[in-house]
Amino acid sequence: MKKVFKQSACKMIKVFVCALFMSMGIFAFKGLDVKAANASFEVDLSGGKTFFISNETVQCVEQELPITDSSKKAGAAAYLAEVYLGDNDYDIGATVFSKDPFQGAAMVKSGSNGYSFIAAAGSVGTGKYTISKDTLKSYYKKEYNTTDKLSEKSALGKMKKIEKIINGTEGNGTSVFTVIIKYTADPLTVDTASGSPKTSYTVGTSFEQSGHLYTINSAAGSVAFTGTRSTALQVLLHLQVPDQQQRR
Repeated sequence: MKKVFKQSACKMIKVFVCALFMSMGIFAFKGLDVKAANASFEVDLSGGKTFFISNETVQCVEQELPITDSSKKAGAAAYLAEVYLGDNDYDIGATVFSKDPFQGAAMVKSGSNGYSFIAAAGSVGTGKYTISKDTLKSYYKKEYNTTDKLSEKSALGKMKKIEKIINGTEGNGTSVFTVIIKYTADPLTVDTASGSPKTSYTVGTSFEQSGHLYTINSAAGSVAFTGTRSTALQVLLHLQVPDQQQRR
């Protein structure tokens, strides 16, 4: 009797353990299903470089069709950034992402096959522009002056369609896509992840100004004096010596 009871108890434990693992598997699968598919795309416009965006890419974005070619996804992201994340400045013919420091880009027709994405004159540093439900919500509020609830609904619907364009399948609207545009080698980055532009500087970068050497020692942009060019030092000493003799 004890043996039968023991075997029954073991079977019950096994059934319980199996059920537990199955439920964990189901929750894990659901967790994977709702996980955001984030991605980052880089576009280099420094030194007069251009970035080509094909007509096919533009059509996919406008018609909300999936893009299967991985090399064209960066073009789609850059196009989406221009449409939703910047302000059109018709006087300079470009989309302005940041005014201080200035960062802007424009799409110009390139033959019959597409467009060239170019930096606006005077753009500096690197920009990190975030396409997300939150940034799209800000766009809808500003563009259409709608309520929080309507802006949230519009942003969620649009983000699901953007996920379909870039990921190939419609998601739940929680993905975050980052478009990184390099304008110049200047050690500053403008980041719009929070919705409002935030400028930071690359710590450790050295530069020269008026013959003096400096190094950036904080993301806020504070600098440390690290030295002086030898030629500038000789001139400085030459100018100081007569002053000291006159004081005697």
